[in-house]
Amino acid sequence: MIQELLKQGQILEAVEDGIFTTLEADQRGHEYDDKAKGYDALIGSAIYNKLIWGNRLADYRRFCEKALTSRSTGYVLDAGCGSLVFTAEVYAQQTDRPLVLLDRSLGMLRRAKSRLEALNGKMPDHITLVQGDILALPFKAGVFDTVQSFGMLHIFADTAAYIQALQEVKSSEGTLFFNSLVGNTWFGKKYMKFLIRAGEVAISNTSNSLENKLSGMGFDFTSETIGNMVYFSCYQ
Repeated sequence: MIQELLKQGQILEAVEDGIFTTLEADQRGHEYDDKAKGYDALIGSAIYNKLIWGNRLADYRRFCEKALTSRSTGYVLDAGCGSLVFTAEVYAQQTDRPLVLLDRSLGMLRRAKSRLEALNGKMPDHITLVQGDILALPFKAGVFDTVQSFGMLHIFADTAAYIQALQEVKSSEGTLFFNSLVGNTWFGKKYMKFLIRAGEVAISNTSNSLENKLSGMGFDFTSETIGNMVYFSCYQ
């Protein structure tokens, strides 16, 4: 499946059973390889998400389901899939469409693979795990009928470059879904500043400022805000 989606001349190597990389050997390491377990423990906590971001874990799963069912056919890309701490069950159960799950960290992809195998008994046949760079996606233009990217926008200082990268691989009639942490509340603003100082986040927005920024780029979307998280949907 994956070969037909790649740009001409793009390298593709199997790292291990079920995981491929599109990066050169000297580029495959990432800081989150060693942070993946700790990331899961914190980010996967229902209490953390409710107290800090004002969201339930079910909110993330619901948005993922919305993206997957936005089209009935065609390839799906999750750009920045992480360890699938919120989405593994949805992806394991959704077998109608082929899924390409991409992340920069092999540590995250290995945890994603373990989750899928635990749920399915083996790696699901409709899912491919790929190491790659969101801002330099290895895929041909327009090959995905749904592109989704959860919790990634705020880690890129250049919002326009991030949106453009996702748009380039989406088909002309495809759908695009992404969400972002925002600082809508007093505590949310303070915590976003802390994450920026810690190097975990590149930029802090409110829902309104981010919506205005995307509108100024000519990006057509609908949005929903829950607490300190904003969800964007684009159906064309």
